[in-house]
Amino acid sequence: MVPPALAATARQINQTNTAGSNAFYQRFGANNERIFVNEKLTDVTDWYYGTNQKQCSLPEIGFLDGIENPQIFLANQPTVGTQFTMDELQYKVKNGLQSAPSSTSAAWARNVVAG
Repeated sequence: MVPPALAATARQINQTNTAGSNAFYQRFGANNERIFVNEKLTDVTDWYYGTNQKQCSLPEIGFLDGIENPQIFLANQPTVGTQFTMDELQYKVKNGLQSAPSSTSAAWARNVVAG
């Protein structure tokens, strides 16, 4: 996946095999069919890649009941049980997550600072 400003460069790299030394020669298809130009990508120093949903199904993980942070519970009856006789504290930590197969393709980006 490339920004429009790099489309010609990506096609040239894919199609040029000077002296048989280009490891990327036709790696993205004999007719550049796997070079995707995305109009929404504007930074030419970043890199991007993605997957086709049919090739790779990824899980989508979300927070249960919209609670994003772990919940910490403290037993609140200090006069009964082992808390009273052995000077103990009882904690319970709960972090609710839920997962399901994703219905969209996956895409990643890496922000590279030019300099």
